[in-house]
Amino acid sequence: MIDQNEVSRLILKHQLEKLGCVVSEAAHFQDALLLLRDKAFDLILIDAVLIEASSQSVIVEIRALQSERHETQMASIAVGHIASPVATVLQGVDAQLQKPVSTLELAQMVDRWRGPIEPNVQK
Repeated sequence: MIDQNEVSRLILKHQLEKLGCVVSEAAHFQDALLLLRDKAFDLILIDAVLIEASSQSVIVEIRALQSERHETQMASIAVGHIASPVATVLQGVDAQLQKPVSTLELAQMVDRWRGPIEPNVQK
């Protein structure tokens, strides 16, 4: 998950962990690229503001790093309000979730892109 807002990261991380996901997080693209060099990910959630503010397609760079490590293609999901959905699609984003993200919508998105997940029964 890439989001510069610490509170947003905390909430989304909690939601994902309740769904049984293992979460890595970064506040900025440069931090995320370091994580992506070392580990393969199935799904990457990216703050829509960061996507729209990027002057280059960081999604392309993320996908290139992941394709070196991963046999299946990862999905990138923009989280938040997107002023220009067409521009975001052109940057390579697969889907979008609006903030605040409901756990149900998040679970449906994870199921859609990565298959059913086992919810974490621990609270």
